[in-house]
Amino acid sequence: MAERGAYNCLFSRGEELLFASRKSGIAPLLDVIDSRIDVVGATAADKIVGKAAALLYVFMGVSRVEADVLSEAGEEVLRTYGIAYSAKVRTKRIVNRRGDDICPMERAVECVRSPKEAVTAVSAALRQIRRNMEVIKGKNFGFGLMRLPTIGEEIDYAQVKQMVDEFIGAGFSYFDTAKGYHGERSEAAFRECVAKRYPRDRFTITDKLSQNYFESEEDIRKCFEEQLETCGVEYFDYYFMHAQGRNNYPKYKRCRAYEIAKELKAEGKIRHIGFSFHDTADYLDMILREQPEVELVQIQLNYIDFEDPKIQSRRCLEVCRKHGKPVVVMEPVKGGRLVNLPKEAEKILSGLHGGSAASYAIRFAAGQEGVRMVLSGMSNLEQLRDNLSFMRDFRPLDEKERAAVEAAAESMRVQDVIPCTGCAYCVAGCPKRIPIPDLFADMNGREQWQDREEGKRRYEAHTRGKGRASDCIRCGKCEQICPQHLPVREFLQKTAKTFET
Repeated sequence: MAERGAYNCLFSRGEELLFASRKSGIAPLLDVIDSRIDVVGATAADKIVGKAAALLYVFMGVSRVEADVLSEAGEEVLRTYGIAYSAKVRTKRIVNRRGDDICPMERAVECVRSPKEAVTAVSAALRQIRRNMEVIKGKNFGFGLMRLPTIGEEIDYAQVKQMVDEFIGAGFSYFDTAKGYHGERSEAAFRECVAKRYPRDRFTITDKLSQNYFESEEDIRKCFEEQLETCGVEYFDYYFMHAQGRNNYPKYKRCRAYEIAKELKAEGKIRHIGFSFHDTADYLDMILREQPEVELVQIQLNYIDFEDPKIQSRRCLEVCRKHGKPVVVMEPVKGGRLVNLPKEAEKILSGLHGGSAASYAIRFAAGQEGVRMVLSGMSNLEQLRDNLSFMRDFRPLDEKERAAVEAAAESMRVQDVIPCTGCAYCVAGCPKRIPIPDLFADMNGREQWQDREEGKRRYEAHTRGKGRASDCIRCGKCEQICPQHLPVREFLQKTAKTFET
């Protein structure tokens, strides 16, 4: 057997070297298969051998496998097919490079028994991973233009420009907007602060088709052309069907929104088609089965919603992985709730002495397998600089940090708070002009931070010249559009009782 040395994978017969590669993972084995190199009866030396690699070695006809690390499933395959083997270390399973989940190649062969089927499954999984890397290039942190800094009611362009300059200067390029953000001013802010000031190859932009801007096929094309003009670009890198779920997906189908997006892509006006999603994992699975041409999916994911039975972040992520769709994460800090933590949760994370509350939340999201981009809706330079400090050279949470994050989440789950993210979708359609997210934040401040007087002062300030919680006429428009599926009317009744009696 030739010495493996600096190679990750090596095939030999006696002292004759047949093939050697410094590539990691399963790729060298597929190179041997694709190149039709004869390794029948050879000895293979490999760093890590799981079930996927073992099945490929069987397919190639090697006589012996020498592994640094061998999984239980890999050992079972080699034993079943009578291939001699040795291992320095045995492990229960092969995990991904982040160490927080099963290796995607192992997942690809979980239900596979035939070596020939394994070659097909592993090849397809590797191709999908490479395609996903091509769909979203560059670093994995994006600038969400949903909660920009303001002066009064107007966007603070001077500060946004400075934020954009530091964001792009740090090597990032992904921006996210929608027609309705910031009272329909977000797209124009992108044009003035990004598109007019940087060459087109310095940024990528995602825009969205929102349900309240179309009733027909003709409306969709008109809306799209207006969005291009407002954003100051000739094409969108990514165009999403906005906030898909059972309440609006039938409308998008009826108006052929996905088909029109494909037509616009063929015309060169869209590079990649996706959708953002707010519903259950089974409904997400149904949409992806019906719309296989979709190239990426944006989901809400953060450590407090990861196992939430309504949001279903983990289950939605698993559905995206099953369909091979790269994931964009929204609400990694849940509208600021995971930044302005209650005292117990803050104490837990502060004990790590390793970063801000936002850093743990965003790194939790960015470290999940299948996530290619995490959005942050930054509202000032301080938030931007904090985020850049840990995303410039990203590293996922380690075991100690993951345990602390879970403990912090558990401490918050037992508290009686309204899980509003502050997206403000409900405000635009409210006939009584009730600033619903602000009032829910006042409630949470009163309940969660035990600051009752401050909550009441804030309530009076937020309702001055606007609707109060008791003004609600129970029309239900807010609940129809709420991405969190909250019983808004019920919470408004509770808010009115708390602050107005």
